[in-house]
Amino acid sequence: MWSTRTWWMFRSVGFDNVVVLDGGWQKWTREDRPVSDTNTPYPAGNLSVNPRPEMWADKDDMLRIMNDGGACTLNSLAPDVYSGKVDNYGRAGHIPGSHNVFYGDLFDPDAGTFLPADDLSERFRASGSLEPGPVVIY
Repeated sequence: MWSTRTWWMFRSVGFDNVVVLDGGWQKWTREDRPVSDTNTPYPAGNLSVNPRPEMWADKDDMLRIMNDGGACTLNSLAPDVYSGKVDNYGRAGHIPGSHNVFYGDLFDPDAGTFLPADDLSERFRASGSLEPGPVVIY
């Protein structure tokens, strides 16, 4: 989960040459792939940060979306958090009008990898979150 957040953060500042290892460290080691406990030095690089403000939504954006529509808001937390039954973040519930697709339901529980693209599409479609227009994820 956190690797996808890091991937998005890189993309939001203009760094596109980044990918996510599907299955992560757990799958890598389960498949008995090579591992090391030494640090590997890399030459210094030049990262030019080019923020992409269109990849971010602020409070005013969210208020406009809530009032006028024009975007789908998507909550990726557990259904009990989304519904307000569990309060892990100081305020129970979700942004009005948002859809819920729990990030944990996007992975194959045995393999630890993302589900196939068709299965992912169906999960998003079933939630109503494939409406036309931008999607704001929180």
